[in-house]
Amino acid sequence: MSNMTAIPETKIRLEPGEAAPAITREYTRGVARPVASALAGDHNTAKPEGDERKQTDKAGLQWLDMSNWDNEPVPQRQWAIRDRVPLKQAGLFSGEGGTGKSIIEMMKDVAHVAGKDWFGSMPEPGPAFYLGAEDDEAEMHIRFAAIAKHYGVTFKELVEGGLKVLPLLGKDATLCAVTRGGRVEVTDLYRSIYEAAGDIKPKNISVDTLSRAFAGNEIDRVQVYAFAMHAGPRHGGGGISHCPEPPQPCRHQLGHGSIRVNRMARCL
Repeated sequence: MSNMTAIPETKIRLEPGEAAPAITREYTRGVARPVASALAGDHNTAKPEGDERKQTDKAGLQWLDMSNWDNEPVPQRQWAIRDRVPLKQAGLFSGEGGTGKSIIEMMKDVAHVAGKDWFGSMPEPGPAFYLGAEDDEAEMHIRFAAIAKHYGVTFKELVEGGLKVLPLLGKDATLCAVTRGGRVEVTDLYRSIYEAAGDIKPKNISVDTLSRAFAGNEIDRVQVYAFAMHAGPRHGGGGISHCPEPPQPCRHQLGHGSIRVNRMARCL
């Protein structure tokens, strides 16, 4: 398949005594799939945006102006976690239910906030959001307490560092829904999170799980692409991770999620 960028395969296994139970599956599939927007510049140089870098022809097409690229430095790809999770993109962290996706995603958010190592990689330090629709507050407390102990940090430090946890079990966790006319539109919850992300600028937003956030057809290419446009590169400049479980008909054929959902993501 064309237009694919290889990312080193990541094998994740927690040893006994760490914050999460042993994980025996490989989660990161090592392939970046283009979906929405061009990759952004490096951490210190903002890539020009808008019409100032485009040329409009008589037909009204805005062609990218590359005439000065020979004289400009090639921008560096932005990473939330180098070589694993790009900034300003949607990603999938998928696997069978009960294998530890939520705990590993929680660990990633804590690592961002605390500036700690995450399975051999250093996440960009900064705030993080965890939107959890599978566990109640008590279970979240248990899990985050174990993770905080593992990293040697306190909840006071995590709160001050910008860790935001939104418990959505038993509530409407829908971020995008499909109208009767077939359009994918955002919900009030999405707008509230979008506003908070604009103010706080998290390095990562974890959505656990995708099935609760997207009230659409996961095998409809148009709907999934529209969801990716909303759920991808616009949340305060950080990355956004969705935690899906594979639909039953797709488990043996595809392994992780439906083919349309897989294709919406920059990293798997």
